[in-house]
Amino acid sequence: MQDLEQVAQLLRCARESRGLTVEQAATQSGVFYYTLIALEDGKISSPTPDMLLQLAQCYGLNFPHLLQLSGLLQRSSR
Repeated sequence: MQDLEQVAQLLRCARESRGLTVEQAATQSGVFYYTLIALEDGKISSPTPDMLLQLAQCYGLNFPHLLQLSGLLQRSSR
């Protein structure tokens, strides 16, 4: 992963800005509670695209940007 800490911080800030607890975010996104905690703590080095999509949709985040931050999508060199 390119910047695990940045992804973890983005996810935590997005959840908190929506006023959601971890439990509420897990329920709304479909991501397991303990998985979400581990993501926000930077303990998951390879989140799956599906997991990131669920969280992006729940938090209103830009999915391609989240993929880039996680190292799952490379920027085009245009």
